[in-house]
Amino acid sequence: MKLKTIILIFFCLQIPVFAEEGYYSLSYKMNSVVASIELNGIIQTEATKDGFKSGVSTGLNLWIMPGENTLKIKLIKASQKGKNTSEPNIAVNVRLGQAGQSSDEGKEITGFTTPELEGEKISFPLEKEIKFTPELIPPSELWDKAETIVLDESSKKEIIELIQSLHKAANTGNTKKFLSLNEFKMNDLSKAMFSNSDADKQRNEKGMTEFLKMIKGKLEKMPKNFKFRLVANDKLIYVTDAKGNDVIKTKSSKDDGAFEIPVYISKVNGTWILAR
Repeated sequence: MKLKTIILIFFCLQIPVFAEEGYYSLSYKMNSVVASIELNGIIQTEATKDGFKSGVSTGLNLWIMPGENTLKIKLIKASQKGKNTSEPNIAVNVRLGQAGQSSDEGKEITGFTTPELEGEKISFPLEKEIKFTPELIPPSELWDKAETIVLDESSKKEIIELIQSLHKAANTGNTKKFLSLNEFKMNDLSKAMFSNSDADKQRNEKGMTEFLKMIKGKLEKMPKNFKFRLVANDKLIYVTDAKGNDVIKTKSSKDDGAFEIPVYISKVNGTWILAR
């Protein structure tokens, strides 16, 4: 099994996504369009050049915030020589489901479909922003504790130092340090998915140890330059390299491929932490 596949399975095991209380999902289906979809500024699906894509994400509980939330869809027309790019269309839905339901069976919270009528054409480029206030708020502590971020040079320096510590702990297999850096994140992910973090703690730590064994010594060097993107009403910073790629990633190989770990940072009680 490839490294990327193993790690993806590991993270899926950490967070039960079909909670009895409720889980938010995003489903999308597009044809002949290049689209990117964001929730509260967090990218949920990357644009693909081929213009044909469908899928579902059941991890929206991690990004749903109290109060007004923002779903943003950006579209451009797919340009493909020798391929059928007729009838561009897209359908996007946010639903609230419970355990035992598929993503299509949940209660629709909001959605976007274009064109709405047969024969209509999409006017490209198109950007649609939808505001909605969810009924059920996942019990995450992040949104109440996270400070509104003011990003200055001193803050950037402290954030980079935190990421350097994370990179070093991961690449050297320092389980104790890695778990310490991720403590808030792992506990809050479980809470947001209506999971008992105390009951999951031992399983999470065991899985994290195995995860570190797999990636030890396999990370690429830290980039020299960083980009800082404020998201979630300025409660989170998404940190990437200068090209917009994740800063924590394994070296690519023919056998294992590569795996990237997104880094989202918040400030809680005056301290920068890994939040998502």
